[in-house]
Amino acid sequence: KTMSAFEAGTWVWIPDDEHVVIPAKVKNTFSPGAPGAVVDEMGEDRAISAEVSSSLTPCEDQCLDSKVDNLIKLNDLNENSILHNLRIRFKVDKIYTSVSSILISVNPFKQLPLYTPEVMESYINGIRDKDPHVFAIGYQAYNNMLNENSDQSVIISGESGAGKSEATKLILQFLSELSGRASKGTTGQAVSNIEQQILQANPIMEAFGNAKTVRNNNSSRFGKLITVKFRGGSIQGASIINYLLEKSRLVMQSKGERNYHIFYQLLAACDCDDQLKSALNLESPDFYEYLNKSGISSISGVSDEKEFEDLVSAMNGLNFTAEEQMSIWKLVGGVLNFGNIKFEVDKKGTADDGAKVGNFATLKLGADLIGVDAKELEKSLCFRNVGNRSVILVSYSVNEASTMRDALVKTLYGEMFQWLINKINSTIDTTQDTTNIIGVLDIFGFECFVRNSFEQMCINYCNEKLQFHFNEHIFRLEQEMYQAEGVVVPATDFKDNQPTLDLLEKKSEGIFAMIDEEINVPKGSDNGFLNKANNKHEKHPNYSKPKPKACEDAANCFGIVHYAGTVYYNVANFLEKNKDSLHPDVMSTLRASKSDFVTSVLPKPPTETPGKGRRGRGGGGSSKKTLGSQFKEQQQQLMTTLNATFPHFVRCMKPNKLLQGKVFEEDLMLAQLRYSGLLEVCRIRKLGFPVRRDFDDFYKRYKAIAPSATDLDGLLSKLTADGKLPEDQFQKGKTKVFMRNAISGDLDVMRDEAFTKHALNVQTAIRGHLMRRRFKSWHNIIMQVDEAVKVRTAEAVSNALDACAELPFHGVHLQQVKDAKVLQQRLVEEKQVAALVDSAIAQRDLESLRSAVVAANAMNPPLDPAICPALTGAEAIIKELEAEIALKKEIVAAVNKRDLALIDELLLKSEQIDLDQGCEEVKQAKALKDRLEEEKQVMEDLDGAVERRDLSALSAFLKVCGEMGLSNAKVDEARNLETQLVAEEEAKSALAAAKETRIAVGLQQALTKAYELGLGASQEYADANALYETILAEDAVLTALQTATTSRDIASLEENIAKADGMGLQSANPVRSEYTNAVKMCDTIKKENECTAALTAAVSSGDKSALSAALATASALGMTGDAVSAANEALSKLGAENEMQGKLLAAGNLTSQAEIEALIAKAEGLGLAGSTEMASAKESLERFKKGAELVAKLPGATNFDILTTLIGEAELLGLDAKFPTEMAAARKNLEHLTIVNQCETNLDACIASKDTALIQQWLDYASQQSCESEKITEARKIQRKLAAENELIEKISKALEAKDTATLKTLIAEADKKSVTGDKVSQAKVFADRENLVKETYAKIKKSGDDCDLALMNEAFDMVIQLGLEGPEIEAAKVKRDELTALDTVQKGLSAAMKTVEVKVYSKGGIVEGDSQPLEAAIADAKSKGVPDTTPTMVAATNLLENMGKQIGVQQQCAEALEAGDKASLKAALKAVEDLELNLESKDLIKITLKELKDHENMLLEESGGVTEAPDMNDLNAEEIEDERMARRQEAMGTKYRFWNFSNLRSPDDYAKGILLNKKKVKEGMLKHQENLIPKSLLDLSRENNKKAIDIHRCMLGYMGEKQMSFPATLAHD
Repeated sequence: KTMSAFEAGTWVWIPDDEHVVIPAKVKNTFSPGAPGAVVDEMGEDRAISAEVSSSLTPCEDQCLDSKVDNLIKLNDLNENSILHNLRIRFKVDKIYTSVSSILISVNPFKQLPLYTPEVMESYINGIRDKDPHVFAIGYQAYNNMLNENSDQSVIISGESGAGKSEATKLILQFLSELSGRASKGTTGQAVSNIEQQILQANPIMEAFGNAKTVRNNNSSRFGKLITVKFRGGSIQGASIINYLLEKSRLVMQSKGERNYHIFYQLLAACDCDDQLKSALNLESPDFYEYLNKSGISSISGVSDEKEFEDLVSAMNGLNFTAEEQMSIWKLVGGVLNFGNIKFEVDKKGTADDGAKVGNFATLKLGADLIGVDAKELEKSLCFRNVGNRSVILVSYSVNEASTMRDALVKTLYGEMFQWLINKINSTIDTTQDTTNIIGVLDIFGFECFVRNSFEQMCINYCNEKLQFHFNEHIFRLEQEMYQAEGVVVPATDFKDNQPTLDLLEKKSEGIFAMIDEEINVPKGSDNGFLNKANNKHEKHPNYSKPKPKACEDAANCFGIVHYAGTVYYNVANFLEKNKDSLHPDVMSTLRASKSDFVTSVLPKPPTETPGKGRRGRGGGGSSKKTLGSQFKEQQQQLMTTLNATFPHFVRCMKPNKLLQGKVFEEDLMLAQLRYSGLLEVCRIRKLGFPVRRDFDDFYKRYKAIAPSATDLDGLLSKLTADGKLPEDQFQKGKTKVFMRNAISGDLDVMRDEAFTKHALNVQTAIRGHLMRRRFKSWHNIIMQVDEAVKVRTAEAVSNALDACAELPFHGVHLQQVKDAKVLQQRLVEEKQVAALVDSAIAQRDLESLRSAVVAANAMNPPLDPAICPALTGAEAIIKELEAEIALKKEIVAAVNKRDLALIDELLLKSEQIDLDQGCEEVKQAKALKDRLEEEKQVMEDLDGAVERRDLSALSAFLKVCGEMGLSNAKVDEARNLETQLVAEEEAKSALAAAKETRIAVGLQQALTKAYELGLGASQEYADANALYETILAEDAVLTALQTATTSRDIASLEENIAKADGMGLQSANPVRSEYTNAVKMCDTIKKENECTAALTAAVSSGDKSALSAALATASALGMTGDAVSAANEALSKLGAENEMQGKLLAAGNLTSQAEIEALIAKAEGLGLAGSTEMASAKESLERFKKGAELVAKLPGATNFDILTTLIGEAELLGLDAKFPTEMAAARKNLEHLTIVNQCETNLDACIASKDTALIQQWLDYASQQSCESEKITEARKIQRKLAAENELIEKISKALEAKDTATLKTLIAEADKKSVTGDKVSQAKVFADRENLVKETYAKIKKSGDDCDLALMNEAFDMVIQLGLEGPEIEAAKVKRDELTALDTVQKGLSAAMKTVEVKVYSKGGIVEGDSQPLEAAIADAKSKGVPDTTPTMVAATNLLENMGKQIGVQQQCAEALEAGDKASLKAALKAVEDLELNLESKDLIKITLKELKDHENMLLEESGGVTEAPDMNDLNAEEIEDERMARRQEAMGTKYRFWNFSNLRSPDDYAKGILLNKKKVKEGMLKHQENLIPKSLLDLSRENNKKAIDIHRCMLGYMGEKQMSFPATLAHD
């Protein structure tokens, strides 16, 4: 406006450096362009310069009022007034402001009491005259859906940190609550579960899709559309669509930001759950590269551990299985480990350097978590296959490998996120039977950073689409409607963003299309796209090519002029981000995962175009769409959905960048106002007619204001004429009536007033009718009471008195009601006493039965047996019980005497009189009988085993004796015999083992030991002795054979071979080497003798042929000596040739291989190469070589059998003459090995029999003979082990003899540790176990005696009988048990007396003098019989008697208080009743009287105008007030176990008052959680407070019932 002057006292808008613009009051009048002075809101004077003055604008007083909650109500609607209105409302915590139907929500960044159950309840009941609220938007959407039968949407927008996610949750909570109200009593729990599950989806989406940013601690990094599906007002299901998860955050975050919440929540959970940590093998956040770069890992005020618990709870509620949850945790853990993979340069000599994994263990850890092959994954991260038909691997560089790793992580996490959304949808979207939907859109806000990339362009494109939809709904459609209806409104324009959308999404020419095209171009690049975009769109008004200083890295950027301003996008990685794909090699590795979850998460393999394969490195032919194409399609579908709904807009705004409460940054808010289009909305709605109704709807709705109008025109004329509808506030269109907001609200108020006037007339008539019906009902109730008294049944009387709750004052003043209550008390008492009688008879409790009979007879009049038939036979049952008690005492005496015959007799008698066979006396008698019979049988069996000398049976029965604790002369005798038989068995085993080895020395030792044990006459000894003599004879023959073999004594050989054959040594298995060598030597000697004879004959005859043949035979036998020399000499005399032939034949006599080889060479020179003699010489040479090889083996032969065989073969070859030294050494070694063999064989036998003495003897002998071998070394170890075992067993034996339990326990533990077993160990364990039981039994006896615990004493005596314990301690315990039994009987009588008097104590009628007499008598009897005053029963009885004494006084106090009617007296009496926990009738009367007094006070207060005299603050004593408060607190800490003690609660009768059906069920359900509506609060409150209390009642019961409620957090907070 143009102002001529700014008048003093008026307000103007002045600029401000901090607050942009503020209102100020003009001090003195001044003109625009002239200097002036003003005072701002804070009272500070400000000077206005001429320059500033020229631009000032006036400010209306209305703009200063924070109560203006709808911006279109501002008369002076401009940027300044709107900003200031939001500012002043924000300062007083009014964060919601409306612009007609659009809600502005300013994030308060602090807790406000705006979402309590009371607030929600108020908006559920209607939004008229309510402040703007997000609940109001929910109400409008819900009611529009029901009333118009049309789909609705709530579009929540705003920048990060503005509160979009919270607004979404609140809308969903509100819709769930509305649905719950609608579904109660219809679909029930199933629908309630769906509502809960929709709410439970939020924690999951927030954990995996939200993160801390510099703008917001819980920023949604994805968009979502939650479509809630309804039928008849009830939610039937929902579905979620997610948009553009920010996957780049996984691998990089800015300073002060976090990765997605789930990572930190999972790690926090691992810190508290060792099992989870072990399964995932995860560390702290600082350990992981994807988490430790931003410098922050926690959020102030947020517990990641608690958030994880909420996440798991939500997953359980949405049917995520435990296996699925663990698979998700593993995938998340795998992502963290993949981020820690380090790549190193892989140097290659023939190609470019590649990359290799530098920490394979880390890669394997991640690979194992997701079930993929670590080697294959490593290969796919370091190499790519570029071959079409064959595999051709090309290395990645280190940077490329790191990029591929990050791409792997993004793909895995992104696909898992989509799987989570699908899983949630599968749970909450299970029905198609729906009528309407409400879509709630929570989408990312407009983004403009220093460096913007592809993600920001997608986000801002989405915001452009939403802004276009906003424009369409608010601006364009509004204008078109006015034109179609012929309504005249001032023309206005708005900023159309269609050109920007065309620039981005137009086919072939749009930015998205150009990026897709560049991807398909060979060698397409980011710069290639940028150049083409600049060339194509440089002249487009909404495209901007940045100047060098316009943005960072301007050469690689392009700009888009958005509705909110120009944003410059850096094209780096544009194409790669748009591809949104993982290399096929890596994807193939993932698809081969052993984890079913991982394979289910991944997308299906891409299909290829028929007839086409992969296009080389580009991998063309894939059907996968680019990210931009996918996002464009999603936006088109979103717009289709939104266009089919009626939209409701929530514009969320962030008041500051500090994320702090009470901070309002005007420049930030002004920027949001401008680009949100709210200024234009205000302006257009101000000019137009935002409320419009169809003609029929208008006429029907407002006809009640002017009933005389017969049609629409008549109604409009009448309303206009009466001044109710000013002409400038509406216009009539062609089909609708258009109105401004204010007049629409005025008409609705007039309509309500008209309805109220008619409703009062209707109410008057109905109330009269209801009162007449009520009076008739009261009469019928009184008749019902009379009839119930006549019938005299508890149910009839109870029902009649329940009905009396509907009478005035509950009918307490009527005699019929009083008589009925007295009768009811009598019937209750009769029932309780009858129950005592029946219970005592059922339990066969003598004292309880006596007490119950006394109580029945003490009633006035006595209890009629017709009411309690059990009374008739009670006296007879008492006599039976007395007889049973007497028999029990006899049984106890017989048990104490351990008289088996008497016990049998008494047990038979107990069965004859049907005595309870489960009582302690009978149980112990039967147990002792079994014990005595078992002892007898065991001793008989033991005698038989001793007589038979049966070791197995003897050991078994002695073990039983040990377990039973039997110890006597027969048992000792049996143990001695067992020891002897064990020694004999061991000796026999040693004989058998020695016989098996057939070694004389070992057998002799075993025979000696057996003889010493008296086994000389046994068959085993005789057989072993015979074998011993046979072995001695065999050894003598074998020794003679070995001597004869060495001496080559043919006569001795033949003689001893014959002896050996006679002993069968030739068929032994195996045949001894001495025998084999002797037979071979005998045969050799015979052949030599024959050859000697032939040589002698040939020499005598001088026959050359004979000489040659004989010499050849001698050479073959290796013979030497005179006969051979004579033959050679004879042959040499026959000529030189013959001499050489003779030498050849005698070559075997030479002592070295060289001599034989020289001789053969010389003979070959003489032409004797092919002669028979040459052949003989060569045989001699081979024989010499064989002998030399054999001799060479002798020193290395360490095995007895092998050396014996080698020496035998050497002797047959006659090697003693040629190798005398070696043969002597071999024979000496054989003697040593013979001793070693003997030692080893005997040690094996001794070890088998575990004879440590013999083992030691042979080990000592081996040491004396310097014998060592592996077997001997092992034998030494075994000897030490056996010695230690024997020493341990000896210690156990001594401890057993000494009955040293403590030592035995230590020794048994040592035996178990060393795996030592045996009879002594078994006996020790039996003894130790028994001693433990004995010790435990004595401990129980002591404790039961100290605590006077009869049950524990009987339990101990069961063990006494089982263990067979006797002695002074047991006798003393028997005496103590008898004492405890007597005390128990007395205490039972005391308890019975208490139960009897409690019938009257807790009755409605109370007690009278003399009612405590039975209890007094019982207490006196108990004290006389020694019951300690400290026993629980005596304490309870004494307290009850004391309270009964107090009760008489309290009853009198109640009567006097009721008589006086004084409020203070009544309250004091009520407190006294509560303190004694009584349930008196007078208590109910006091509560009724107090309520009447309170009602009267309220009436007087209302009549006085609601004014009460304020207390004098000077009269208040702070200390007294604090003392009273502490006293109340202390009193409240004592738990009140009986319901009736909560005096402030309604009585069940009052709670059910007014209920016509199921009154009894309502009373019983007063404090139980119910799915259906709760009718009343627990307290008697005013109508307004009662509604709130009902809500609290429902929430509290739901909370206590562990059910998901709408406001658990808010309820706990408030």
